[in-house]
Amino acid sequence: MKRGTEHWLATSEYDFDTAKAMLDSGRYVYVVFMCHLSAEKILKGAIVEFTDIAVPPKIHLLNDLADLAKLSLTDEQRVFLKKLTIEQQKTRYPEDIRTFGKDYTKEYAQSILKQTKDFREWLLPLIKSAGS
Repeated sequence: MKRGTEHWLATSEYDFDTAKAMLDSGRYVYVVFMCHLSAEKILKGAIVEFTDIAVPPKIHLLNDLADLAKLSLTDEQRVFLKKLTIEQQKTRYPEDIRTFGKDYTKEYAQSILKQTKDFREWLLPLIKSAGS
């Protein structure tokens, strides 16, 4: 595995663990935000591992990152990554701080966390096997 890949995987895992901690503390907006960061960073690890791009672009569009990594995603994965990209925009740049987060329930945060976990569990072995 490339050295840069290891960095992206480690920070992706750290962000995923942070998302779990945010769920436990009831900060559901940040569960979603950290799930996006975790997915973004594992995708950037895939870019480094699967391509000649040593420094992935500083973008947050998950499907674009997946395309750069040359991943074959299912339609379900594409829909999830699109939703997560949209959600991070709302959490990063809230329109009205007084109502910020009212739509982020525990159940919704748990759902996003599980989908992120599933995505990571799908992608991580692909990355690790490429580096073998």
